[in-house]
Amino acid sequence: MVDRYDVAVIGSGFGGSIAAFRYAAAGLRVIVLERGPAVPDAALAQSEAPDSLYRIYTRYQSVYVPATGRGGLDVLTGSVVGGGSIVYSGVSLRAPSFVFDRTEGGGRRLFPAAITRAELDPFYDLVERNLPVTQMVWRTGDPGEQWRQVPRRGSVWASAARLGGHTVLPIRQAVDDCLHCGWCNTGCQFGRKRDMTKNYLGAARRLGVEVRSGVEVDLVARVAGVWQVIGHPGPGAEGGSGQGVALLQADEVVVAAGAIGSTLLLQRSGISNPHLGRHISGNADLPLGAFMPQRTDVYQGVAMDTVSFDWLRPESTGPHAADKFIVITQHMLPLSTLIDGHGASRSGQPDAWGLTKKQRYRDFGSHFLGLAVIGLDDSEGVIDGPEVSVYQGNRLLPLRYEQSPASKAVWDRARTVCRGIVEDAGGTFVDVAREYPNPQTAHPLGGTRMAVARGDGVVDQDGRVFGQPGLSVLDGSIVPTALAVNPSLTIAALVERAMQRRLRAMGRPDAADLRPDAVLHGRAHR
Repeated sequence: MVDRYDVAVIGSGFGGSIAAFRYAAAGLRVIVLERGPAVPDAALAQSEAPDSLYRIYTRYQSVYVPATGRGGLDVLTGSVVGGGSIVYSGVSLRAPSFVFDRTEGGGRRLFPAAITRAELDPFYDLVERNLPVTQMVWRTGDPGEQWRQVPRRGSVWASAARLGGHTVLPIRQAVDDCLHCGWCNTGCQFGRKRDMTKNYLGAARRLGVEVRSGVEVDLVARVAGVWQVIGHPGPGAEGGSGQGVALLQADEVVVAAGAIGSTLLLQRSGISNPHLGRHISGNADLPLGAFMPQRTDVYQGVAMDTVSFDWLRPESTGPHAADKFIVITQHMLPLSTLIDGHGASRSGQPDAWGLTKKQRYRDFGSHFLGLAVIGLDDSEGVIDGPEVSVYQGNRLLPLRYEQSPASKAVWDRARTVCRGIVEDAGGTFVDVAREYPNPQTAHPLGGTRMAVARGDGVVDQDGRVFGQPGLSVLDGSIVPTALAVNPSLTIAALVERAMQRRLRAMGRPDAADLRPDAVLHGRAHR
């Protein structure tokens, strides 16, 4: 017999975990399907070995490179129970108000009119409490609070930026009692990062949600008013046992597999919409760096520690028209094994693994400073077809990304700004992004964007797919524009808002108000 559920959630990151928790709080029978493995904190490896990284990451590598006459976009995503929350840096920032007012050709507002920064602020508050989020500080005399202190590299950058009159702030992080080991992006083996397994997903399990890892969902199909979910063993099916195979039924399906995964799943499922697979953004991710005269101890501390908003402005004309980005200080993320070079060698290892990588990185550490630019592009990405091939955690995908003049101007301005600060402080600017054939992003957005009507998007403001009763998308793929900040908090806020509206319509507003920590600490029942 085929298992039957009220709700099947595909994906266990920020969107999937929140949806599962809220539906379970309303008394529904819920299953979460995750293609990656379930990895306990203690088993998360502090390692740059490709096998270790591919265990929890999936890299979508575009088949397009400049030599083909088309540019591509390479995307790095989490594939593990907890999704991207396991491997993200922990940075938790709210998108600026003017982002919600962005328009496209013809003056159509990209976000539905009902969704503004003011509308989302209560949901930002809610998510920040539920994770929770902590404000980092420059220094503290309290030994018990020293984990919140910005590490040396952030202070070095702040001093350099101050020479030019710029403001650098300690960042907001979803961490607690951090050990500053620097391995945030391979998953925190000490359990200090507030990933979704520590709150929403953990609470969902307490409420009876079944979480099944190792399931690669192939397609969903509606038959006789019920959704059929069909899958096969994914990379998380340890030992290839096949235990993760899914063939189940659900009254409602929530697709939350991330911007790329959700888009591909809807395409494989035959969902017809002219906007499906389009409007994909890389959130204008641009990796830069510097060698500074002062010691930076780049690998010590949280992955990202300070942020400057000085170049995030709403002006569309004039000298600040391209000021559409923030600058974050970071260590040299331990992911270059996967993204450096373009493709794997015959041995199956990425180009920069082994001695080659050691030689390139021998000077990094004591004086290097990583700079992460995140900004606004024009969501130019388009998926031209299905995946071409899958090898370990590397998937070849015809993801086209031909940048508009406005998007290029943002990056040109960011390079100029960062180079000027570094060189004025006596350092050496490093244009890390130039070393890669294609832009790299860990913050993909779009592909199933929200809109008021089907003619403008794939889902409505609550994530429901137009023309498909019982099918919805709740993750970064529904975000209709780049956000100019790390997107996790905004994705979570949008999903909390959508779930509140759904649960109120069901007559269960109490389920929208339930706190995960109340469930985890035994203070609430379904």
